[in-house]
Formats: sequence, C-alpha cells, structure tokens
Amino acid sequence: MIPEQLASVENNLSIANLGFIDYVENADADGVFRGLPSQPSERTLTIEELLAAAPASQLPEPILTSFIGDLEGARGQETTTATYVVDLRTSADYLEANREGYGLSNVVGLEETIARTRQGGSALLFSFAVRGDYWSAWIDPDSLVPFALLGVSRRATDRSPVWSYHEMVNVPS
Repeated sequence: MIPEQLASVENNLSIANLGFIDYVENADADGVFRGLPSQPSERTLTIEELLAAAPASQLPEPILTSFIGDLEGARGQETTTATYVVDLRTSADYLEANREGYGLSNVVGLEETIARTRQGGSALLFSFAVRGDYWSAWIDPDSLVPFALLGVSRRATDRSPVWSYHEMVNVPS
C-alpha cells in the first residue's frame, strides 16, 4: 500500500466498512494498493432491470410484493437515476433525525430500513413516485437486489413535506 492510503485503510478496517479482501482485490497487478476505484455519483437504471432483480430480495413478502407492484406501474418512465451512497449510516442518521416528518403518513419499512442502513456499507439509492406516494429503495450496486425499502403514502390530512431521497444522501456533516 502507498502511504497516502494508510489512513483510509485503517479507518475502513476499524469500523468494519471494508475488509482485507477488499484491499487485496483492488491492488494493482504488482500487488500494491493505490486506492479504491472511484464510484460514479449517479447511475441510470432501467425499470426492467430493477424488476428482474427485485424477486431475489430477502425482504418481507408484503413489502416486497407492494414495491414490485408499484414498480411495475412505473414501467412507463423506463429509467430512474440512482445515487451512490458510500456509507449507509448517513441514510440511517437522516431517517432517525426526520422520523417526525413521517408522522402523518402511512409508512412501511421505516424501522427495517433504519436497522439495515445502520449496519453501514454502500448502496445505490433511488426513489419513484406512485400516485402521489413514493418508494425509496436501497439496492446492491452489483446485483440491484433491494435490501431496504421505504414506502410512504400521504394521508389526506398530511401537509408535511415529502422528504427527498437526495436529502438522505447529501446530509451536511
């Protein structure tokens, strides 16, 4: 490893965000780790590829079935843009800090999403609207399988703002 990467390696190993294998797999041909490849900040995904990956999720059947049904209804939009989240704990922090914002809404998956994103790691995050409601999905960047889903439907009396998934990614530190 080159000296400039020492702090990054130590930090990621100490919080178990990455393991030694991650660094071995990203070493150059000469065996020297010079840094992790940069991830694009956004990625365009097709609704069809998301629908193909969703059934492999281990999420509870009622939530997954509802998500897939609503995603099928979004086929007309063809693509969605997902944002790369480097550390999922920023999403957990955001959701916990803004829990009251969901008070007047019907929400599915909030506690499960907080618990899963609290574990850390990285993901792709996207949202899509359905009849005035919306889903936010945290998916594996390689397989596109969802591992956390948050569905929000606003009640008729709800005048609270609808939170943007970009706010969960771009939380000021």
